[in-house]
Amino acid sequence: SGGNIGIGFAIPSNIARQVMQQLIQYGEVKRGRLGVVVQNITPDLAKAFGLNSNSGVLVAQVQPGSAADKAGIKAEDVILSVNGRSVQSYRDLRNTIGLLRVGDKLTLEIVRDGKRQVVNAAVGEAIELAESAGAASTAIAHPKLEGAQFAPAEEGAGVEVSDIKPQSPAARTGLRPGDIITAVNRRPIRTVDELKRAVNGQDTLLLTLKRGPGRLFLVIK
Repeated sequence: SGGNIGIGFAIPSNIARQVMQQLIQYGEVKRGRLGVVVQNITPDLAKAFGLNSNSGVLVAQVQPGSAADKAGIKAEDVILSVNGRSVQSYRDLRNTIGLLRVGDKLTLEIVRDGKRQVVNAAVGEAIELAESAGAASTAIAHPKLEGAQFAPAEEGAGVEVSDIKPQSPAARTGLRPGDIITAVNRRPIRTVDELKRAVNGQDTLLLTLKRGPGRLFLVIK
């Protein structure tokens, strides 16, 4: 699509053609969905996940029942290409899939556990994600988490960041009140005590977070 080279704002002819076809057929543009939440791969994330390069996008979450779920795509997979087109950012993925029709076939090249493989999928429609919340409050003795309060999330879904003092070390990490920590350094976390044990003595933390309806990874060092 040329969307990753940062030159101009012209709409590529193939996308313009698809938009026109959908407007004629449906009277609106129906954007296809793969059903994943992805992140651009930063050097910190590449190191945390043992990746050799920053190529591709990291799958943070797969929506249950989505096209990606049905195709067997998993959280922590790295998507390198779609239908032979390189994916270097979430915008590349969005632009490649977003204007395809529901039911169109996709071939995705991914990396899982250090090994490349090919996954076949079909473009689906958007699926709503449910949100969750939590309660009560405890501090964690870790220099990077100073200023944050933590509480058990509902139904054992992890540990919620219940409060963060402005300008505190925790605030500078990128954590937000309402975030739910579900794993530390890829180890599942269900309770505040498990969180305390997981961060104890660790200089670098790879947090798996639930933020609103989405999921993401955060490196703290």
